[in-house]
Amino acid sequence: MIIAYKMIGDRIRKARQKLNISSEKLAELMDLSPSYIRRFENGSEEISLRRIAQICGILNEPIEYFIAGTAVTHAEAGNYEFSKTVESLEKEDIEMILDFDRAIAERIKKKLLQRFLSIIVCHFCYSRNHKAWKSMPCFLYPFMHL
Repeated sequence: MIIAYKMIGDRIRKARQKLNISSEKLAELMDLSPSYIRRFENGSEEISLRRIAQICGILNEPIEYFIAGTAVTHAEAGNYEFSKTVESLEKEDIEMILDFDRAIAERIKKKLLQRFLSIIVCHFCYSRNHKAWKSMPCFLYPFMHL
């Protein structure tokens, strides 16, 4: 289990924005730099429980709001960050990514089919000691004796 600091940071940002408090104002109230506030809101800086308690007092939220459900597996943390990234994309960007994904999948299918057909032809020629065996280029020659 890990602590998903990105989740905590997102919750801090939401609570701050709900009260129309800028990151600069929050930094001033906490006696921190605005860049430090941005770093822990982005999840790139780990935030201490003491700082979270300080934020609770400023933003008038219970500590549970910020930390509940943030102890997660690596996969869950990755899924959360990926979903937040996708949410921030424009529709055109998502469609471009999906088109790219489909093109890659199609290319992989073609390569697999080519390899499969090559295996069949090589096996046929090898098993029948066909005269074409020696003249055919095949990536499987070293493995055919297995």
